[in-house]
Amino acid sequence: MQGHFFSQFEQYILDSILELGLSFGQATSGSLLFRGESGLVLVAGKNLQPSHFGVKDRGARTISEMVFERGEPLLIDDADNLSSLILRRRAERYSLSFPIRNEVGKVVGVLNLNRAEKPFQQEEVSVIEKLSLAIALLVEENLLRRNRERLLIVFSEIVNLFGGRNYLQEENIFEKVFSSTRLLLGIDQGVVFKLSSKRPYMVFTHHWPKKLSFSQLNLGKENSCGEQKIAVVKRSLSGREKLLLTLPMQSIFRSRFLFVTVVNQEPDLLNSLLLSMIARLGETSLDSFFLLRKSERLVQERERNRLARELHDGLAQILTSLRLYVHFLKNTPFAENKGQTQEVIQKLDQLARMGIEESRFILSELKGKPVSSSRLEREVKSVIHAFSHPRIMIHENIRITNRLISFRVFRVITSLLREALSNVMKHSQGKNVWIELYDDSKNLHLLVRDDGVGFDEHASLEEEEGTHFGLYSMRNRVRLVRGRFVLRSSPGKGVTVKVEIPLR
Repeated sequence: MQGHFFSQFEQYILDSILELGLSFGQATSGSLLFRGESGLVLVAGKNLQPSHFGVKDRGARTISEMVFERGEPLLIDDADNLSSLILRRRAERYSLSFPIRNEVGKVVGVLNLNRAEKPFQQEEVSVIEKLSLAIALLVEENLLRRNRERLLIVFSEIVNLFGGRNYLQEENIFEKVFSSTRLLLGIDQGVVFKLSSKRPYMVFTHHWPKKLSFSQLNLGKENSCGEQKIAVVKRSLSGREKLLLTLPMQSIFRSRFLFVTVVNQEPDLLNSLLLSMIARLGETSLDSFFLLRKSERLVQERERNRLARELHDGLAQILTSLRLYVHFLKNTPFAENKGQTQEVIQKLDQLARMGIEESRFILSELKGKPVSSSRLEREVKSVIHAFSHPRIMIHENIRITNRLISFRVFRVITSLLREALSNVMKHSQGKNVWIELYDDSKNLHLLVRDDGVGFDEHASLEEEEGTHFGLYSMRNRVRLVRGRFVLRSSPGKGVTVKVEIPLR
């Protein structure tokens, strides 16, 4: 039967109730019909023949249909003329058709009893009426149980629907809200409005007429302001009065939306609770969507900062050194010091090659595989050689025992050394630089010290992020690899930079 599904035990009860009705009414045949999706459907019967139902003319109604629609009992005896209602070939001479009502008085079915010996009396009608109440209670219990089972299935499907991570577009979220509501209420159209103080506008539709805008629906100022309350309102659409269900949603980022659909009746308590759950799941999905967009912007900002550090610590330092050597060449007559000039030209060539290599690294955005300790040592010596100056003596001490160094640590160490040596060349005015690079079982250590003029480190710390981008960049690089950065300096006592970076 469409619309009603009875367990084996419930079917036995229905058959027993019909038997009881036949006994009370001293009937020889009878039937029990309930409303289905396509009309009244037989759920129990005894001694029924096709002649009991008759041949229905086009446009005519059966007795059961008439009783169901009118909601009143119907007694039939041999004196009745029923040719205008149903053309039933008489199987028994007397019949009683009784409507079955639920606890709120709504007709849900019809009980038919037939006999041949004598007409039904009024006292028998009273007995059958009490029996019909028992039948109605059984049907209601069945419907409630089936509805609870259906709601559990719907609840599970809604949770699974929102369980995915497809939040890349707002439309995907609103599609989930619509599909969930369709599972629950059987709707076939819906719309989502983005609410704003100026003019709400559509952001999602499903079989929704484009002409039915927010203003035409006349949903009120409270909805345009984002009132968080599920409501059902009556509106005239296309000349017919319909019920509109409004489901508000608001994310933590103050974006407000309103889902609207057409329903046949107001949702009951359980359906309202599930609708509230759908709204909360929609809001959570919107929060995830906006958080994802925000995190993407943060990642982009972080990448821009990283690129700025790469440019400053790499290309900028190389270009600065190139300018210093070019300045040296411009102010040194070639004829007076050919050997020193030739050495500067070689350094310019080396710096140019380093600049090309650095550019390739930035453009390709290398993620970096672990590098060998020998490569780190070669790169450190190459940086030292490229940034050395005829007037500055560099003392190096490199002791590395670990075979492999992470590429990220490799980049940080070479960038810090390049930045430190660039600062020495530009600012220290010293004659000696001491460089130490060594490791232990847990950390890699770098020390760069000069005997130059130094500076007030406390005053510099306050200005780092603004004017001293180099120091700020060095600190930030070390922090990103969970390392420790120490700067020591005072006027006339040079500068000491100590770095400690975890190897893993």
